[in-house]
Amino acid sequence: MSARVAGLLVLLTAGCATVPYPAVEIPGIARVEESYRGPAQVQRLTREAEDEEGMDVVLRTDRASRIGYHFHIALDRGFDPPAGSKVRVQYVAKEGEAATERTMALPRNPGWWFGEIVVALTGADAPTPRWRPLAWRVSILGPDGKELAVRRSFLWGMPTDTGLGK
Repeated sequence: MSARVAGLLVLLTAGCATVPYPAVEIPGIARVEESYRGPAQVQRLTREAEDEEGMDVVLRTDRASRIGYHFHIALDRGFDPPAGSKVRVQYVAKEGEAATERTMALPRNPGWWFGEIVVALTGADAPTPRWRPLAWRVSILGPDGKELAVRRSFLWGMPTDTGLGK
């Protein structure tokens, strides 16, 4: 009986030793944090008063609104996207649906060490306050469209799983 238990433990441990797909597909993005910002949070955040000021680069799907779901993207210190780069956010809104994709020009790199790229789903793209994407994938694209850095959520699967087959 002890040999069977030991064999079972070995199989269970080996099965948990690796994650099938790493969160960092291509190095360059240190972290991605998500948050919903409603009217009260937007009023308190004066640093987003102007998109081109401060350390952060703020990109909104509807420039007339600041309310919505925000992806805060921090780049690795040594990663410096070239001029003409873009940010792409892909996310699965509901189970069984294909991923939605939003790509925006990156007008400049975030400032200093703590600057972030903030991609906000606002206006018609803004979900309800309780909504969260099931899975997401964030990419920095070069001027030629080639992926320079990619990070994904734990639940992001193979491209065929999300309807974005390569």
